[in-house]
Amino acid sequence: MKSACVWSTLLACLSTVFLSGCGGGGGAPGGGGGGTASLSFDQRSAAMDAISAQFASLPHQDPKADNQTLFQYIKTRPEFDQTQYDPQFGSISAHFKGGGQTLVIVNNRPYSDYSASSKAAKLPPVALHAGSRAANQLGTGKNAVIFNNFGKLTDIPLKIQSSAVLDTIKTVLTSVGYSVTRSDGTLDALEHSVKNEDIVHVEGHGTFARVYNKDGSSGSPVYCLPTATGLNLVDEALHSAELQEGFIGPSLTADIVGNSFGLNKQYYITPKFAAKNWTLNNNCFVYFNTCMSNSNIEGTPFRQVCTKPPGGTYAGWTDLIRAGDSAQSAQYLYNSLAGQNNLGTLAKNPPQRAFDWPAVLKDMQNQHLNEARGPDLISPTAFLAFSTSAGTTKADSDSFGLFAPSISNVAVDEIRNQLVLFGEFGSDPQGGGTVTVGGAALSIRPGGWTQSEITCDGLSPGLSGDVVVTVRGHPSNAVPLTMWKGQIHLLVEHLNWGSENYKVNWNLTFRGDVHGWRYAPGQAVTYPYAPAASGETDSIQIGLEGRDSTADYEAGGTSDSDTRRIDLSGSGSIPFSLINPFPDDQGGFSAYMNVDLKGHKMYISANAAMWKGIAVTALFKGAPPLFPPSTIHDTADLTTVGGINNQYFDNNANARSHLPIVLSLDDNLNGQGGTQVSMVNNIRYTYTWSGFTAVNAPTAATTRSAAVHKRP
Repeated sequence: MKSACVWSTLLACLSTVFLSGCGGGGGAPGGGGGGTASLSFDQRSAAMDAISAQFASLPHQDPKADNQTLFQYIKTRPEFDQTQYDPQFGSISAHFKGGGQTLVIVNNRPYSDYSASSKAAKLPPVALHAGSRAANQLGTGKNAVIFNNFGKLTDIPLKIQSSAVLDTIKTVLTSVGYSVTRSDGTLDALEHSVKNEDIVHVEGHGTFARVYNKDGSSGSPVYCLPTATGLNLVDEALHSAELQEGFIGPSLTADIVGNSFGLNKQYYITPKFAAKNWTLNNNCFVYFNTCMSNSNIEGTPFRQVCTKPPGGTYAGWTDLIRAGDSAQSAQYLYNSLAGQNNLGTLAKNPPQRAFDWPAVLKDMQNQHLNEARGPDLISPTAFLAFSTSAGTTKADSDSFGLFAPSISNVAVDEIRNQLVLFGEFGSDPQGGGTVTVGGAALSIRPGGWTQSEITCDGLSPGLSGDVVVTVRGHPSNAVPLTMWKGQIHLLVEHLNWGSENYKVNWNLTFRGDVHGWRYAPGQAVTYPYAPAASGETDSIQIGLEGRDSTADYEAGGTSDSDTRRIDLSGSGSIPFSLINPFPDDQGGFSAYMNVDLKGHKMYISANAAMWKGIAVTALFKGAPPLFPPSTIHDTADLTTVGGINNQYFDNNANARSHLPIVLSLDDNLNGQGGTQVSMVNNIRYTYTWSGFTAVNAPTAATTRSAAVHKRP
């Protein structure tokens, strides 16, 4: 497959023609013929046709040798008064007489690249470089424009491959809320379509060339980006001033189809063109998927143009690239920055949430996806590089980071009716951000939005569903907030004392996040396991019961002995409480749940106490009586039942500890019903519970970053 740069004819700037090659001895400036009369369009076109014919006749065994031969040929042409061959760029510059235009010809890759496969099959691992992720700002708008600059007929194979790349990019960006304009990279489109953009992507050829000044003197190296517009009289007239000022120019781009070798005639643009015509939003992202687009040659003015807006980030390649390598790298990058999974054999299972570019670049380094290969398919020839206003490869917390907000996990605070989200969200969008649970909007707490955490109020009881953050129209991955509902019944029987018993019924709701998530792209899915508690393995802490939970009690039976008889009676509701120990004046109930995904179990601790409300009729026997023959009074510290760290207090305040109930989980995270019996000092505790049904449990279908919970 041809390289995007490989047979690229780089730009033609005003008044000179460049012919480029990769190697061979350098060429000193030279000229052929004299005279100062300006050449007509037809004369310049004829000269380019002659150069193309000469190129087609070359052996095409070694680009360096071909470039040297072509350079010597151009020096004999009477149309040019200055020529220069620069092996550093693989470009030959030729300046037309009479203040004409600069033509750029590129033939800068080994011919074997056109038939080689796109990626090496076996490569040693690359260690991730140290450093923390810092860039997580989102774009300030929703505008994206993507260009395919491969336009000539002989560019069809590259155009088809680049079209597939742009198909993926458009799908990815559209899915996270961008309005994407896709266009052939014509002069007209490049001039008028980049207005107030958040994302700009270009597929095409590209190289540096030494563009001559209007007086024929040699200028500094300029990055030239060939367009999809072929040379024509209409554009010559429309852009005459820009041609004279070096904003655009003619180029010849080397290309190979089968055994046919040729040069395409098309216009190129320079950084001057972009600076004049493009407007980019703050925190914009610009990616030139072209050769040498982010090298350090003369400061790379395109990079300077694209990082001029505050927070702007620019990505490109440090040197020559192969089209297959650059295509795969671009698709992986866009999917990773947006949290999408249109990656074929590289797709993540489970799907991966969005990450910022410093984290994604580390992931790409580990897979060699940040590299373009040489003819041996192993040795890197170029690397994908990012630049911000802070400098090349330096992340900046105030610069572009990713295409969509990204949630790693969420936590429920039932006491405050709050939901706390963790992840990458960018700075507070000041009214431009929302958080929803199952489609219901929460209220973002004042001052509660940071780049890595969002605190929301208004998590009403019983609310569950997918949690989604939206920033200026860009939705995050959906994290499932799961809810469980079920009942627990407890019967406490005093076997030594007769029929005295207490019954407690809990109707419980729990909410929590038990989906799997990644700390960094490419890593294995992890779960937020907590240290083991009594009777448990490592588990995910769900926390306290929801405020829509209820509990009630019933006391009854009789205990009779030689010295006393006690009759119990009373029933009613138990006050909801998230505080344990419970208030002395009223009692209360609470519950706590942990989920052990490794062991596929659920642990529930249920607690309850009624300090008042249970009537006790006490009849003391014998003489002299300790009290009058009959006394009715309310009990104190009579019953606390259930749960981990849960205690039963009898009339002598003796503590009795009990373990939590243990439920088996099915593959959909439903807790199964059951019974559990324990004995302490001849007091029998019988727990009976219904199934705890999971609502909105994470599954394979859960959008981005959810995991399927199966037994390991």
